[in-house]
Amino acid sequence: MLNWIGTVNFLVAGTLIATNIEPYSKYAFIFFMLGHGSCLLNAFNKNIYSLKVRYIFFCIIDAVGIYNWFS
Repeated sequence: MLNWIGTVNFLVAGTLIATNIEPYSKYAFIFFMLGHGSCLLNAFNKNIYSLKVRYIFFCIIDAVGIYNWFS
């Protein structure tokens, strides 16, 4: 279920980025964060270290993007 939540959020985020509709495209970073967060939870549930590292890094990138766009 967590993978599907991530998939839906990634599709929404990608669409927002690709269409570049102002002022909505900046919300893509929130959807990316939700998607990466759900995948991170899944990585912890399955105890897959490489995915934990990957999605922690992506969450940091998403947090920087949210900070830059919303501050």
